[in-house]
Amino acid sequence: MAKKEKEMVLMQLKKETGYALHILLCMAEAAPMSIKEICSKTRIPWQPALRTCRVLVENGCLKARETGNVIYYLAGHQVTELSMYDVIRMTEGEDGLFSLLSQDDAVWQTCGRMLAETGGEVEKTLKGVTIGMLMQSTMHNEE
Repeated sequence: MAKKEKEMVLMQLKKETGYALHILLCMAEAAPMSIKEICSKTRIPWQPALRTCRVLVENGCLKARETGNVIYYLAGHQVTELSMYDVIRMTEGEDGLFSLLSQDDAVWQTCGRMLAETGGEVEKTLKGVTIGMLMQSTMHNEE
């Protein structure tokens, strides 16, 4: 049996970021949906889906409309123009993406310039990928 090598993870996103992307892709061109419908369509558990929808509402990505005792969510204005970077900052926090290493860390001391340049390239790439682009890619892959 082969020995599994240890990998150094410098960046790992929260599950909530994946949930937010999944919900936004689901909701971008959909009619208003209840949390139950969102969970059914995305297969995200109820509690995390509800928390994620609240974050998306707070950031203007989704709108919430209460009808009786049911809250319906619908996509906010221009949700397809949101970038991956925007979504990551909403769910990970202001510097969640690049708060990987302390500047006191030995890795930063020896590789800080290269890490900063890499971070800049990652940020640029994430800003260039929108929900609309992901939707097109998903539709293309389903054909």
